[in-house]
Amino acid sequence: VTAPVAVPAAAPVTASVAEPVAPPVTAPVAPPVTAPAAAPVAAPVTAPVAVPAAAPVTASVAEPVTASVAAPVAPPVTAPVAPPVTAPAAAPVASPVAVPAAAPVRCPEATDPVVRARTRWFRAYALFNTGDVAASEQLNERALAGFREHGDRWGVAAALALRATHEMIRGDLTALERDGEQSVALFRELGDRWGELQSVGPLATLAEIGGDYARAERLLRDALAIAQELRLATEVSTVLSRMGRIALLTGDGPRARELHERARRGAAEQGFTFGEVHAELGLALGARREGDLAAAEALLLRIRDWYAEVSSECGNPLVLAELGFVAELRGDAVTARAWHEQALDAAGVLGDPRAVALPVEGLAGAAVLSGEPGRAAFLLGAAAAARASAGAPLPPAERGDVDRITAAAEAALGAVALRQAFDQGAAQGPGGLAVRSTPRTPLRTPALPVPAGGR
Repeated sequence: VTAPVAVPAAAPVTASVAEPVAPPVTAPVAPPVTAPAAAPVAAPVTAPVAVPAAAPVTASVAEPVTASVAAPVAPPVTAPVAPPVTAPAAAPVASPVAVPAAAPVRCPEATDPVVRARTRWFRAYALFNTGDVAASEQLNERALAGFREHGDRWGVAAALALRATHEMIRGDLTALERDGEQSVALFRELGDRWGELQSVGPLATLAEIGGDYARAERLLRDALAIAQELRLATEVSTVLSRMGRIALLTGDGPRARELHERARRGAAEQGFTFGEVHAELGLALGARREGDLAAAEALLLRIRDWYAEVSSECGNPLVLAELGFVAELRGDAVTARAWHEQALDAAGVLGDPRAVALPVEGLAGAAVLSGEPGRAAFLLGAAAAARASAGAPLPPAERGDVDRITAAAEAALGAVALRQAFDQGAAQGPGGLAVRSTPRTPLRTPALPVPAGGR
């Protein structure tokens, strides 16, 4: 005898934004749009006979948005076969019941131009936080144009804040300052504390790059106060990690360690994996600078594996270059060169000259270890030119590796030959360091000429 088979309807699905891979931010509740919002439109789903179809889900961003989330695909359900019974004339066993896949739901853009612009911005925000920087940047520019056309000041501020973050990753520091300042000014006029928090992050990074650690610390303290006021626990973790970096750069190792540990604990409590990774990277940086190479390597390898899982590009050049410096400090030139070449490949995808310069400086260290001081000096000159092209020469607190490698090359070459080789590298400029044909084509270390004074 076969028991009746009940096939449940697929549970409704709620759309969510993945935890950020790039610098994390918390999705806002946007202020109401003055233009009338279009009513939600859900595309009909045709249900098979006797099997309820999955209900369509309609996503919304503050105001109703007409874009719908695709209905889930229900897996085939097989009716269980009842065990045999002794009763005569048993009914035949029913065939397995297969539930057809729900029809895909179309996601048309909103007809209202303000709602459409905000929907584009929200998608750009989500794309950035899930690692697709290029798509995020393109969609954000379309949203910004719509905000400006229709006078949506909140939208303009939000799009400028996101654009400043894009510019930070690309190393366009002039544009970052312009857009970051405009964004924070607009959010302050509107009284939006969440928005102000988004704008402060890139500006603090800009101050750090320029060596103005006092300003960076002040901006981060303001950001921490806002995050705590709004009870944004993941933002608190992120800001604590960034404050730990400033402590590390100003030579306060114990405070850096304490801030990074607080950030790691807070992130773990929230299940915020990116925050844990960000904090552990700070701990790894501190461990290497304190000479604990084993601890630094263990942390860096774990972070490298996590970046590989999520296919994130933004942090990889730093992690790989740090592994290269660990190998160099151990005297392993071959391993150091391999790590720095991987870092150079990763850096080229981002298009940030500073990200390219770091592994080139590391390759200079490997060259010194290999008995090629002239090549090392040449590479140091090329890296310095790359940093200068971004308007961000290394501040004194970040020159530890470069000064150490320079001193070793000068000891082998002499001051005059070192300067000649360095100037040749600087004259070549950052354009000669690496070439790529498409944004995701791996880079290759160029065959650099051997300068005078070295092999």
